[in-house]
Amino acid sequence: MTNPVIETLLNHRTVLLFDPNKAVPQEILDDIIKATQQAPTAISGQQYSIIVIREKEKRQFIMEFAKGRGGFQQHITDSPVFLLFVIDFYKASLISKKENIPLKITDSIEGILAGSVDVGIALGTAVAAAKSFGLGTVCIGAIRNHDLTALISEFRLPKYTFPLVGLCIGYPTEEGKKIKIHPRLPLKTFAHQEYYNTEVFDDFDAVLNQYNRQIADHGKKLGTASSWTEFVAQIYGNNFPIHLIQNFCNQHFSI
Repeated sequence: MTNPVIETLLNHRTVLLFDPNKAVPQEILDDIIKATQQAPTAISGQQYSIIVIREKEKRQFIMEFAKGRGGFQQHITDSPVFLLFVIDFYKASLISKKENIPLKITDSIEGILAGSVDVGIALGTAVAAAKSFGLGTVCIGAIRNHDLTALISEFRLPKYTFPLVGLCIGYPTEEGKKIKIHPRLPLKTFAHQEYYNTEVFDDFDAVLNQYNRQIADHGKKLGTASSWTEFVAQIYGNNFPIHLIQNFCNQHFSI
């Protein structure tokens, strides 16, 4: 017996080629957003929000903003819908004010962690919901490439909020539908039983060599890198922008 939910999840693939002339019906978008809102959230606090962006000029703004480490970002303007996922303790600040209790969570790294986890769960839920309607998606973390002051201003984000990640949603082109499922590392390197088993990495060099060949056969573009491992090492070998700390502080988060 096939399970349609599992089948959808196992067939996940990132879509980079969207039909810019095919709109996402409002009722479908509404269902995706409602499903996303029902995602699990820490203490039922709902410390996340979504900004739904359909205006092309605003998507163009985000595309230009996201260039940099993310490279090619044309899919942001080609997809008819862009969801901006926001860590949101502004709502909590209003709740705290109502109860006359000082807001302390944003003075701790736990605020950023709890908000990020909530956003991550919501993002995955939105992807699954969109896929169930035959839509394509691509997650955009590259909005954090630059100083976020202009983006925060453009979307009028109040204090205690932070733009974390975006999601393109739309109908893939015929070429976009041909995108292959991205290979993953062996399951044993991901799912550990009862404890983190470092012994599964004893042959990791050989595993990585094989995986590099799989990625090469897959045809994934890796910038100037000659292999997946070189690509990952290059990205994580960079000094990530220090502006993120200041951006968080400007939004009244303590780090």
